[in-house]
Amino acid sequence: MFINSNKVLYSSGSNILGCLGHGHTDPVPSEPTLVQNLFGWEVTKVACGDQHCVALTSENEVFTWGLGHDGRTGLGTTENVFSPTKVVMSGDVLIRDIVAGPDCSAIVTSNHELFCCGKNMSNKLLLCPPEEYKVTNPNTHMSFTKTLQLLETLTQIDKLVFSHCHTALLSVGQVFTVGSNDELQLGRVSKEEELSLFLEVVPIDEVVLDIGVTNRSTLILTQHNRLLQYGGTNMPPGNHHSKNLQPSNLQPSNLQPSNLQPSNLQHSNLQPSNLQHSNLQPSN
Repeated sequence: MFINSNKVLYSSGSNILGCLGHGHTDPVPSEPTLVQNLFGWEVTKVACGDQHCVALTSENEVFTWGLGHDGRTGLGTTENVFSPTKVVMSGDVLIRDIVAGPDCSAIVTSNHELFCCGKNMSNKLLLCPPEEYKVTNPNTHMSFTKTLQLLETLTQIDKLVFSHCHTALLSVGQVFTVGSNDELQLGRVSKEEELSLFLEVVPIDEVVLDIGVTNRSTLILTQHNRLLQYGGTNMPPGNHHSKNLQPSNLQPSNLQPSNLQPSNLQHSNLQPSNLQHSNLQPSN
């Protein structure tokens, strides 16, 4: 997905399940192609999941399209949607940011409230009281719903990233995590727990600048240019219960290209709206 300097949205690549937003599932030209349904709207950001997309306009409107499985488009259905479709929000909500996880979507408001939809695996979307989740395990949410468990002390949301089974949130230099902990990817549990249904802080004695996730790990960049990794490759194969909760310290000089596999990176970490293409003009 591409946004040009005129805030017009284009897309290219695989059009499986209509995720490019052209109203069909047929192959599209290799060059970026205008997303007709959003022509006339000023698109300020677009976020991509595995096979669905979310777009935000300057008019405070959110559009979603693509794979509808688990309700990830927030349109009240699990059906696939081939063209950008407007999301209906209840009440007056001023939208600050949008996020797409691999199988979910989120809206952050100007008041730093969080609305989520899609697959709530391991309660990563914070949409279910922990005592109820353990009984009913409700995973599918087809409409954007306000989260139930944001901490009262959490005054703002600077960045939010999802894996298939856990979430990391950055707020004023601190990191909070929730969800599956089978690889100790939450980085904060003091005993062997494979699941944490509450959002809690990761104890780090440095200001955190950025975060990212894979399905098995959480990556944290600190103000002292340290890259910390919880879970993932620092775990022995098949060992899901290590008592060592210290993150591995990844030095840039030690990062080999073979260790960076694109298949391990979640689309929620990619910001397509940062790619400006001023030479792309909409077709007449």
